[in-house]
Amino acid sequence: MKGTGTAVSSPRMGAAGTLRRWAVGIILAAALAFALMGGTYTTFDVFRLKGELVTEKESIEQLKVAIDSLEKAATAIERDPRTQERMARDQFGMIREGEHLYRIVPGGDSAR
Repeated sequence: MKGTGTAVSSPRMGAAGTLRRWAVGIILAAALAFALMGGTYTTFDVFRLKGELVTEKESIEQLKVAIDSLEKAATAIERDPRTQERMARDQFGMIREGEHLYRIVPGGDSAR
């Protein structure tokens, strides 16, 4: 029957088409798996690193706050006479002329 224009498929051609579909599916699955887990940095590494980046940015902000407060304290120690006096009294036990310093020394049971 020449000239009818319809293609007759044999059972063997159907099996080849099915095999081709499976091969393409496997290749696509392998490409997807390589895209997610292959190479130097996997997709999971990228997500982990993004989380670490957020954590490090938070740490940087906390350190900036600490640095700011330390700079203020250093400026006060260098320039503010009240702060200097308080530091001298607290850390070194210094007193002004005419003042008396009383120290209480904790002691154990002593025989009197």
